[in-house]
Amino acid sequence: MRNTGPWPTLTTIHEAGHFIDLEGIGAKGNFASVSGEPDMRTVLEAAEKTEAVKGLRGKLAASTSDVWRQHLHYLLWPEEIWARACSQFIAQRSGFVSLKRELAKARDAEAFRQWTAEDFRPVDAAIAAMFQKLGWM
Repeated sequence: MRNTGPWPTLTTIHEAGHFIDLEGIGAKGNFASVSGEPDMRTVLEAAEKTEAVKGLRGKLAASTSDVWRQHLHYLLWPEEIWARACSQFIAQRSGFVSLKRELAKARDAEAFRQWTAEDFRPVDAAIAAMFQKLGWM
């Protein structure tokens, strides 16, 4: 992680989201976002229904650039959708103005990279339900 990136705090939380995925949810050492852990599957199903993820899939379908297609495939990996969702969940609920600014910057940098607050509501609810089941909230 570079502290000189365009949104360093959001990136740090995103990377912590990968750790939570790998070690905190479901079987340790397996990405819950890939292994089909039921509560994580609910989060990812909610994300799949959002305009943001649909928008990324539409961009992928329309793209003719191999480099751009690789980037879009990467953004659509389940573990990447989860990490972006986890970072947005924390950013929106944190109350830190600087973190919310970074979230807005990431959203503005690339269409559909992050969700609008309205589009994210079902994902937020699914993450909250999962975190409550885990005893984290």
